[in-house]
Amino acid sequence: VTQHSITLSWTSVSGSSGYYISYERLDFSVPVTPTYMKLSGSHSTSVTLNKLTAGTKYMIRVWATDGSGVSQPIEKAVHTKNDIPSPPRLLRMTRDIEKGVELNWLPPVNPNGVITSYEIEYTTNSAFTTINETELTQNSLTHYNWTGPEFPTYYMRVRAVTSSNTDTGRMSEPSNNIKLCLGLDRAPDEPTGLRGITEKASTTS
Repeated sequence: VTQHSITLSWTSVSGSSGYYISYERLDFSVPVTPTYMKLSGSHSTSVTLNKLTAGTKYMIRVWATDGSGVSQPIEKAVHTKNDIPSPPRLLRMTRDIEKGVELNWLPPVNPNGVITSYEIEYTTNSAFTTINETELTQNSLTHYNWTGPEFPTYYMRVRAVTSSNTDTGRMSEPSNNIKLCLGLDRAPDEPTGLRGITEKASTTS
């Protein structure tokens, strides 16, 4: 099993003239039409399914045929390995006086597995810094309220992370960058040095 292929094998059936194979994705909320293929010859007892979607569960069924009918199928659910997700989409921000900056984005078009977390990065120059917050490990998260150190301008972006078959997660390329100008459109500081002014009497020459 790889990210995009599954290799199957089974025990040959005596008297068979070939086998039928079907496979279908199981992660859709609506039924999908299975894909069918036929292997001719009783000794053809393995097949590789290619061009599959990474991080996806497939139901696979195999039937034996002798030309006059088909057997009951054997079936097995197989999960392809996770892969690097596509980037999060349409990163945007809204300003809130009480909450600071709210970042919003859409999940990847191709998650290629289960999204386990998001990483938000920011910079004031060229090197990006990652925000480490436990709430960013929620796989359904698509927004984040952020208040950073006081700099006039930030550039921000977000990445998606899937679990992998090792201990190291797989991280997407970054989303679009957005520019935050924290020094603009803000209420001014309160006045200081308030004092009473005594009016001087006018004098005439």
